[in-house]
Amino acid sequence: MRQTDLEFVRTCLDLENRQSQQQELLLEENQREIHTLRESQVLEYQMQTELESVKAELETQRQEMEQLRLDLQDSINQLQRNQQERSITNRNNRRTTFKWFIAHPVRSIINTLNTLKNLSMERTDRKNGRVGHYSYIPNESYKKAPAVEKRTSQMRLKRRESELDNQKKEMVQKTQICSMVSDLSNPLQAPESSQLPLLAEAQ
Repeated sequence: MRQTDLEFVRTCLDLENRQSQQQELLLEENQREIHTLRESQVLEYQMQTELESVKAELETQRQEMEQLRLDLQDSINQLQRNQQERSITNRNNRRTTFKWFIAHPVRSIINTLNTLKNLSMERTDRKNGRVGHYSYIPNESYKKAPAVEKRTSQMRLKRRESELDNQKKEMVQKTQICSMVSDLSNPLQAPESSQLPLLAEAQ
């Protein structure tokens, strides 16, 4: 009877030991799961924080892009306004040039050409020893002319040459103006074509 009691006690102890071991194993497993869950929560928190940071950065970039778009649109509008202003200014300048051209018809240019031609012929005649339309042959009496008369003649020649140069410059300016007028539209070119008979008449 005593032996039987001992065996029963041993059996109970073994059972308790096994149950205790199983409980320890379950406890360890639960601890591992809790640790894993905590790590997952920490990782989720980190990912959520990074996601919020990325969202904030994307929002900042979106605002910057929107501001750049607005600035670009403002620049385009300003360029268009400047282009319109330049176009209006050029149109006004062309009108002013055309009015000037109308106020100074081609006849005045033809007269200037004739004057330049006459002055050039006169200067050529002086170099060739002629005065006006008459031939001039130097002789001893001319060589003995007073120095004052020679200086006066030289001054007169220089003055005429200066006038010739000035009229040449004026002719160049008028030619440039004619070129500008020729670039105008067809309605603005009509007066120029009406002056062609004057050119033919002058020639």
